[in-house]
Amino acid sequence: MVLSHLNDKRIMKNYILFSFLVITKICVSQQLPISSLYYWNNYLINPASTGHENNNIIQASSRFQWSGLNGAPQTHFFGGHGLIGKTGIGGAIISDGLNGNFNQLTALLNYSYFLQMDRYSGISFGISSVMSQYSFNGLDMELTSYDPALNVVSNQLIPDVNIGVMYKYMDLLKIGISVNQLLQSKLTDFNDIAEGEDRNKLVRQYNFLGSYKAYLRKDLAIEFYSTLRTVLSSPLQAEIGSRFISNDQASFGLGYRTSDAVLLLFAFEFDKFHVNYNMDITTSKLSDYSLGTHEVMLGFKFGKSRKPRTYFR
Repeated sequence: MVLSHLNDKRIMKNYILFSFLVITKICVSQQLPISSLYYWNNYLINPASTGHENNNIIQASSRFQWSGLNGAPQTHFFGGHGLIGKTGIGGAIISDGLNGNFNQLTALLNYSYFLQMDRYSGISFGISSVMSQYSFNGLDMELTSYDPALNVVSNQLIPDVNIGVMYKYMDLLKIGISVNQLLQSKLTDFNDIAEGEDRNKLVRQYNFLGSYKAYLRKDLAIEFYSTLRTVLSSPLQAEIGSRFISNDQASFGLGYRTSDAVLLLFAFEFDKFHVNYNMDITTSKLSDYSLGTHEVMLGFKFGKSRKPRTYFR
């Protein structure tokens, strides 16, 4: 439904939402899309984890942010990765859109190399070549008041680089650190939308991802995980949680992302397929308007399987 068909109150609410998200996205705060399923797709933000699962895998996911809000962000991705000897190769296409007016289309090509430290542990280094197209179309927006800064059409193609390192102990402990948007390129086509010396700059995002799995018995494990992300111009955002895993197939988890949401996770693996669902229960002021965020992922494993290494195997 277009904004002209809504009442003035809803027009104003969506205008405020859109303005807030555009300023947040283009200026100097959170610029990269967030996923609640980084346990399964963390190669998107840390290239060092590329190929270092127990299978080669192809994945696709969709994330619907703040369901119930007209024009809220949606993120979709398709990608995969695998291991050839000690080398990990992978890639992905990510589409992150806002109300059809602001869109970011990103292509990743990942490379990682694994160094064995001893029989049980190793460390990997990764680099990702990134190409993103940023598109903004303000001509189709119908607002309560005219804003010349938004009455533009812009497209820009920006190259960038991600780097990362990851330590792995069997399949029980993983610790990774990565940096996204290393080059800090500028979106020069968007100069009218933001102000300041560093306007429209892609700032570096620093990420920490860690997980630890403990087996309660041979067919039941509990895994704790944490994700920390920050850019130097905004506060640290933390995500912590845990999940129970039965027979390395079905899992249920609970987590929390600071100043944002409580996370509910369900996952199931059968044969070569896996299905993952996550719901973010919004805890911020947007909870008055949102029905939560929903994210679904489908995956397919292929090639020779590598047995997980745990205390029981």
